[in-house]
Amino acid sequence: TYDEDGWHVYNPDSPETSDLEEIEPGFGYWVHAECDTDNEDEWCDNLEVGGSLLSAGPEVPPSRELQAGWNLIGRYGTGWKEAGCALSSLVDTQEGFPRWSALYRYNAEGTSDEFEGLNFWDWTYHGEGYWIEMDVEDLYSPATNCVNFWD
Repeated sequence: TYDEDGWHVYNPDSPETSDLEEIEPGFGYWVHAECDTDNEDEWCDNLEVGGSLLSAGPEVPPSRELQAGWNLIGRYGTGWKEAGCALSSLVDTQEGFPRWSALYRYNAEGTSDEFEGLNFWDWTYHGEGYWIEMDVEDLYSPATNCVNFWD
């Protein structure tokens, strides 16, 4: 994963050099697979990450600080949502404009292996990581209310 301190890595072959200890909601992660997960002829394990968005007991929902500049995030929640809805906690409610100016996901399907730029109306999916360029520091939280300021 990546944050304001730089890259954090877990390597099962070298745990003594690893500095990533937990997988947390709201962070994006890149996973290197030893095999081609798109190749039906090749046996490859699926990566399943379990957990829940909210813990039992008197805790507040998760959130994380995003820095001005590039941040690697994971989308909160399940299913699919438009980017503007999934990232509605990052909208200036006084002006109605996003506090982010660029959003990318990595498309490893097929032979393209490229970054795709997303706009406010593109679909985002749980389990995917996203690069987001923030104009200012802000708090990224799960979105429960989707407001489309451009309708």
